[in-house]
Amino acid sequence: MNNSQKRTWVEILDIDGFKKINHVINKYSASDKLTEYQAFREELVLTPIKNIKVFATQFGDYKYMILAKLFLDKEMKVGYWIHFDGIAQERDLIKGNQSHAAMFAITCLSDLYNFGEPIKSLPIDENTLEFLTKTMNDFGARKIPYSIKRLQSFQNKDRGSENIL
Repeated sequence: MNNSQKRTWVEILDIDGFKKINHVINKYSASDKLTEYQAFREELVLTPIKNIKVFATQFGDYKYMILAKLFLDKEMKVGYWIHFDGIAQERDLIKGNQSHAAMFAITCLSDLYNFGEPIKSLPIDENTLEFLTKTMNDFGARKIPYSIKRLQSFQNKDRGSENIL
């Protein structure tokens, strides 16, 4: 997708599924000192479903920009981040291999995105939208972060295949 094409944003309807994905990510990326981003995602998991709105757009194979809004008692918090859907990538790599059938039972962000509701406009101000678009364009021009490359390399060695990244 080139920069001039309009991106399709969807509202994620399965908030419970989205919270479960974030819970797993939080669990495996936990540390003693949370970054602002990690703290937001922790709060998202603890927020009641009815108080959460999530929007996403896909901007490359397995890459999504997420915008989440938490409607709390006295404030609204907004967080955004790039999500790399490693589950969807792994599914594509193992298609047809029945020994990995459990992988297809795991709900991933691509599943939630595909069943989301397309929206006409993202409910944010123009400056934030411009920032998100620039972030996606900048990120799309780079390779996947080293930590993911390293993990994929390790996983592929176990299968005896070449590094896919």
